[in-house]
Amino acid sequence: MASDASAAIYNILATDSDTLATVGTRIYPDALPQDATLPAIVYWRVSGSTTNTINGSVGEVARGRFTVESYAVKREDANLLSEFARLALINARGTYDGTKIRNCLVDTHQQHFVENPTDGNSELRYVTSLDYTVHYIEDVI
Repeated sequence: MASDASAAIYNILATDSDTLATVGTRIYPDALPQDATLPAIVYWRVSGSTTNTINGSVGEVARGRFTVESYAVKREDANLLSEFARLALINARGTYDGTKIRNCLVDTHQQHFVENPTDGNSELRYVTSLDYTVHYIEDVI
Protein backbone atom coordinates (compact mmCIF):
# COMPACT_ATOMS: atom_id res chain seq x y z
CA MET A 1 0.00 0.00 0.00
CA ALA A 2 1.35 3.43 -0.95
CA SER A 3 1.67 6.12 1.69
CA ASP A 4 -1.23 8.53 1.88
CA ALA A 5 -0.68 11.25 4.45
CA SER A 6 -4.14 12.73 3.77
CA ALA A 7 -5.77 9.43 4.73
CA ALA A 8 -3.59 9.34 7.84
CA ILE A 9 -4.75 12.84 8.85
CA TYR A 10 -8.36 11.71 8.50
CA ASN A 11 -7.67 8.57 10.51
CA ILE A 12 -5.96 10.49 13.33
CA LEU A 13 -8.85 12.95 13.61
CA ALA A 14 -11.61 10.34 13.21
CA THR A 15 -10.20 8.13 15.99
CA ASP A 16 -9.54 10.88 18.54
CA SER A 17 -12.19 10.60 21.27
CA ASP A 18 -12.72 14.36 21.79
CA THR A 19 -12.88 15.11 18.07
CA LEU A 20 -15.15 12.13 17.43
CA ALA A 21 -17.51 13.15 20.25
CA THR A 22 -17.77 16.66 18.78
CA VAL A 23 -18.07 16.05 15.03
CA GLY A 24 -18.76 12.34 14.59
CA THR A 25 -18.06 11.55 10.94
CA ARG A 26 -18.21 15.20 9.78
CA ILE A 27 -14.55 15.33 8.76
CA TYR A 28 -14.22 16.28 5.10
CA PRO A 29 -11.32 16.50 2.65
CA ASP A 30 -10.88 19.68 0.61
CA ALA A 31 -14.14 21.56 1.20
CA LEU A 32 -17.14 21.78 3.49
CA PRO A 33 -20.22 20.38 1.74
CA GLN A 34 -22.85 23.04 1.20
CA ASP A 35 -25.44 21.38 3.45
CA ALA A 36 -23.01 20.15 6.13
CA THR A 37 -24.15 20.09 9.74
CA LEU A 38 -21.84 21.94 12.12
CA PRO A 39 -19.55 21.49 13.92
CA ALA A 40 -17.31 19.94 11.29
CA ILE A 41 -13.67 19.71 10.21
CA VAL A 42 -12.19 20.25 6.74
CA TYR A 43 -8.60 19.33 5.92
CA TRP A 44 -6.43 19.45 2.81
CA ARG A 45 -2.85 19.09 1.71
CA VAL A 46 -1.29 22.45 0.87
CA SER A 47 2.11 21.24 -0.31
CA GLY A 48 4.72 18.57 0.20
CA SER A 49 8.24 17.47 -0.52
CA THR A 50 10.33 14.31 -0.49
CA THR A 51 13.96 13.58 0.09
CA ASN A 52 15.73 13.45 -3.26
CA THR A 53 19.25 12.73 -4.43
CA ILE A 54 20.87 12.93 -7.84
CA ASN A 55 19.61 9.38 -8.39
CA GLY A 56 16.00 10.23 -7.54
CA SER A 57 13.78 9.83 -4.51
CA VAL A 58 15.26 7.86 -1.63
CA GLY A 59 11.88 6.88 -0.19
CA GLU A 60 12.63 8.18 3.23
CA VAL A 61 10.96 10.92 5.21
CA ALA A 62 8.52 13.06 3.28
CA ARG A 63 6.99 16.30 4.48
CA GLY A 64 3.45 17.49 3.88
CA ARG A 65 1.84 20.75 4.89
CA PHE A 66 -1.84 20.46 5.78
CA THR A 67 -4.52 22.96 6.71
CA VAL A 68 -7.17 21.87 9.20
CA GLU A 69 -10.21 24.12 9.56
CA SER A 70 -12.73 23.75 12.38
CA TYR A 71 -16.25 25.04 11.65
CA ALA A 72 -18.95 25.83 14.21
CA VAL A 73 -21.88 28.18 14.79
CA LYS A 74 -20.09 29.85 17.74
CA ARG A 75 -16.52 31.18 17.90
CA GLU A 76 -15.73 29.35 21.16
CA ASP A 77 -16.91 26.03 19.70
CA ALA A 78 -14.71 26.44 16.61
CA ASN A 79 -11.74 27.23 18.85
CA LEU A 80 -12.40 24.22 21.10
CA LEU A 81 -12.74 21.86 18.14
CA SER A 82 -9.51 23.25 16.71
CA GLU A 83 -7.80 22.53 20.02
CA PHE A 84 -9.09 18.92 20.00
CA ALA A 85 -7.72 18.47 16.48
CA ARG A 86 -4.40 20.08 17.43
CA LEU A 87 -3.91 17.78 20.41
CA ALA A 88 -4.78 14.71 18.34
CA LEU A 89 -2.36 15.66 15.56
CA ILE A 90 0.65 16.81 17.62
CA ASN A 91 0.49 13.62 19.68
CA ALA A 92 0.20 11.32 16.65
CA ARG A 93 3.05 8.86 16.13
CA GLY A 94 2.84 5.49 14.45
CA THR A 95 1.03 3.97 11.52
CA TYR A 96 -2.33 5.37 10.46
CA ASP A 97 -4.18 3.94 7.48
CA GLY A 98 -0.93 2.40 6.21
CA THR A 99 1.21 5.56 6.55
CA LYS A 100 3.91 5.82 9.20
CA ILE A 101 3.70 9.26 10.83
CA ARG A 102 6.98 10.43 12.37
CA ASN A 103 5.64 13.69 13.81
CA CYS A 104 3.16 16.48 13.26
CA LEU A 105 4.03 20.07 14.11
CA VAL A 106 1.91 23.22 14.22
CA ASP A 107 3.14 25.37 11.35
CA THR A 108 0.94 28.45 11.83
CA HIS A 109 -1.09 29.35 14.86
CA GLN A 110 -4.81 29.93 14.93
CA GLN A 111 -6.33 32.08 12.27
CA HIS A 112 -9.93 33.12 12.80
CA PHE A 113 -12.55 34.15 10.29
CA VAL A 114 -16.28 34.13 9.74
CA GLU A 115 -18.04 32.84 6.64
CA ASN A 116 -21.34 34.23 5.52
CA PRO A 117 -23.77 31.50 4.53
CA THR A 118 -24.30 30.84 0.84
CA ASP A 119 -27.02 28.24 1.16
CA GLY A 120 -29.94 30.46 2.19
CA ASN A 121 -29.25 29.86 5.87
CA SER A 122 -28.87 32.94 8.09
CA GLU A 123 -26.29 31.42 10.50
CA LEU A 124 -22.72 32.59 10.30
CA ARG A 125 -20.00 29.93 10.25
CA TYR A 126 -17.05 30.54 12.56
CA VAL A 127 -13.79 29.01 11.39
CA THR A 128 -10.55 28.38 13.22
CA SER A 129 -7.72 27.35 10.92
CA LEU A 130 -4.29 25.88 11.69
CA ASP A 131 -1.53 24.63 9.41
CA TYR A 132 0.55 21.58 10.25
CA THR A 133 3.76 20.10 8.92
CA VAL A 134 3.60 16.31 8.90
CA HIS A 135 6.72 14.16 8.54
CA TYR A 136 6.01 10.63 7.36
CA ILE A 137 7.63 7.70 5.60
CA GLU A 138 6.82 7.71 1.90
CA ASP A 139 6.88 4.50 -0.08
CA VAL A 140 8.74 4.46 -3.36
CA ILE A 141 6.93 2.42 -5.98
